[in-house]
Amino acid sequence: MYFAVIGDMIGSRTLSDRQSAQNSLQEALEEVNRFYTDSLASLFTITLGDEFQGLLNDADELMEIVDRIRFSVYPLKLRFGIGVGSMSTEILHDVSIGSDGPAYWAAREATKYIQENNDYGYSEICVRLYLEHKNELEEQMTETVNSVLRLCGRMEKSWTKSQYAFVREVMLKYNYGTAGEYYQKKIAEELGISPQMVSSRMKNTGLTTYISARQNIEKMMQARWGDQNE
Repeated sequence: MYFAVIGDMIGSRTLSDRQSAQNSLQEALEEVNRFYTDSLASLFTITLGDEFQGLLNDADELMEIVDRIRFSVYPLKLRFGIGVGSMSTEILHDVSIGSDGPAYWAAREATKYIQENNDYGYSEICVRLYLEHKNELEEQMTETVNSVLRLCGRMEKSWTKSQYAFVREVMLKYNYGTAGEYYQKKIAEELGISPQMVSSRMKNTGLTTYISARQNIEKMMQARWGDQNE
């Protein structure tokens, strides 16, 4: 089983400088391709100007990769469809264009769902599973993952601009930290603020809970579907 990711910019046609936006996206994808290359079956590739896709071997860093892209291109907004399934064609590591199969079919279905179901603006990431014989447990697990993602989306929408800026800076510097934890003293030194301020912002944003939820999504998806590659 593979994990396909398809993303696109939200409202790209209304951007005043689409070229700058595309350049920002390209830089973010290139950085992810360098940093997470061992996790990628196919490198992230821009496919239609504002759309891109990539293929992961496992889910161990799935949400971290998605978040890395999201926070890198801010204030641009992206939506992501994540598909779990097999592949029907040859997989090329250096480029994801041309590859196809159930994993990508599921990712496209997930992207379409987001477009058609706004959920008050909270749903920007959706997971779909493509199996010939899905059972009730598979359906329940997929819905649980999507429910957690929606809750995380609601958390994000509650952040103030300064809180979002803090989370973004921490995420881009330290990703998901060490086992979901961050060394607050080091963050304080690098950001030039007091440890008490870091502690307060961590608490007020619920960052550790947010990261824990997303890491549990990775663990759940890997345990259920990723290990089938082994």
